[in-house]
Amino acid sequence: MPGSPNIESTRIRYGTLEYVLSIVRDGEEQIIGTLVDEILPIRGDDPVIKRVQTTKRTGGLFVDSTVTDAQTLAPRWHYGVDTRRTVLLEFDGVRVYGRLTPGNGAARTIETTVAEPFFDASNWDLAVRALPLEEGESAIVQVYDVDRQLQRYNVRVADRELRGTGAIVHVVVQLGRDNEAHVWFDDSTRTLLRVETPIEPGVLLRQVLKP
Repeated sequence: MPGSPNIESTRIRYGTLEYVLSIVRDGEEQIIGTLVDEILPIRGDDPVIKRVQTTKRTGGLFVDSTVTDAQTLAPRWHYGVDTRRTVLLEFDGVRVYGRLTPGNGAARTIETTVAEPFFDASNWDLAVRALPLEEGESAIVQVYDVDRQLQRYNVRVADRELRGTGAIVHVVVQLGRDNEAHVWFDDSTRTLLRVETPIEPGVLLRQVLKP
């Protein structure tokens, strides 16, 4: 949970990175777009992390903006807009309030209290990066998703591959009963290098850091 002793936010590096998105279907890969991930510190009396993820695909432009407590990684604010809907959320501990506006409908008010503290589902990877990521380690990361409410992601470090003087960490994240993402991080910088997520039988969504 946010603020847990094994969550060390200083492991997260700031900066802007660009990724290539592709669909892998029965072994054949097709590029479908790009994702620019910007993670910035906002310092002051109440330091936070601002993150903006901008996805460009043939279906349009998708933007996710979040503000997160810089020490505990507790979510503060979330704004997401795509062709289907706009979501605006504010977080206060275990309380969530805001609105969801479909592209062709009226806004729906969101006001709920969640049983336990959580991370923003859009930033589950930041929570994983903040873990020690020792080989064989496992953890449960609690996240809030506007569609599915409180979710528990099972995280385990599958292996560490030595590369020169560093290592690449392979992490498996159980996002749901039949949805297991595989993620690779640079161990020293905690840079996200690659994500592979099944979206249907025989089909993967792949996100790879541009060289």
